[in-house]
Amino acid sequence: MKHTMKLASVIGLGVLLSACGSDSDTSAPEISKEVNTAYTTVTGLDASSAFAYYDLDNNMQLTLTDEQAQSNTQWDIAFKSTDIIINGDYSAPGEVTAAFTDNNSDFRDAQGEPVVDKFIAATPETELADFLAVTEYAADTEFYGDEFKTVFDSSFYDYNFASHDVTANTEQYYLFQNADGFYKVRAFSASNLEGGVPSRGLTQFTLGYQFKAADDQTFSAEQTLEIAQCDTQHYVDFSANSEVAASDAWDITVLCDAFEIQLGEGAKAYALAGDETDERIATMMEYPQYYLTADFANTVFKHQFKWYEYNLAQGNQIWSQYGVYLVKTPVATYKLQVTSYYNLVEGVITGRQISFIYDDVAQAVAQ
Repeated sequence: MKHTMKLASVIGLGVLLSACGSDSDTSAPEISKEVNTAYTTVTGLDASSAFAYYDLDNNMQLTLTDEQAQSNTQWDIAFKSTDIIINGDYSAPGEVTAAFTDNNSDFRDAQGEPVVDKFIAATPETELADFLAVTEYAADTEFYGDEFKTVFDSSFYDYNFASHDVTANTEQYYLFQNADGFYKVRAFSASNLEGGVPSRGLTQFTLGYQFKAADDQTFSAEQTLEIAQCDTQHYVDFSANSEVAASDAWDITVLCDAFEIQLGEGAKAYALAGDETDERIATMMEYPQYYLTADFANTVFKHQFKWYEYNLAQGNQIWSQYGVYLVKTPVATYKLQVTSYYNLVEGVITGRQISFIYDDVAQAVAQ
């Protein structure tokens, strides 16, 4: 099972590829193999324009479209630019889960901000010892899957742990964008009471929102839209100030029975820190690509335990944290470390060419 996947033209890249190169260059070099009895090395996996799907159990890349991957259980992990997904839960139909060993946790401070010197100084050689040190994992290790995460999350409501009542978090605003312009949205009122007794879903929900077109100077006065019979799933069109059918164009959908708000197709939003200042919101509207997002997969590698950092010391580059992850497939559990985002392609240091090392690892025997 132990093989090295490498590019025939790549020899001794070392520190150069761990810290340098463009984030936008793309290429698709050929891959060859050679034996390595210590662990498996994958070098220069092209993740520039589409997900590169990899089967860890058989040490091979699979040629799959994203549509095919949605019904395929053979691949275990996939790479596209800085995105890494696993085949399970939200991302795909498999049973793959992952965990972070918490190595190099000192690469980030108590607030989660990167410690720049540590990221920049790290290389595949200096961080190899962390990978080799993982020889087993504890039986109580908590593994995670990629999850679906909404921008509204659970912050639009408050939950009383004593009474089990749900009420609207009226101080939490969201900046919302669709084809019409920008909206400032909040939960205006909410309740989960049914006959005075808390139920397992929202029973009443009212949205408050203000509109601002591109050429307007200020937001409009707040309007409200009540979903009086909040039961299962409801669809809202802000411009029509009404509920609509699922087959119509809609901006958000409220899943009352799941305490969830999801964004419509093409819509993006950002959870504001309360009702932020007009100046701050104006900046977000000027550069929405840096703030607003669609609902997304909350992945183990990028969102739950981020594997990289970007633009440190004003360098337009990607630095790996060299975190050692555990990836559990139905066949085995592997330790895995991303060693580079860059590789030589026709003599040019190129981004989105992922290198990683991995090896199978066993669960610790109970004493």
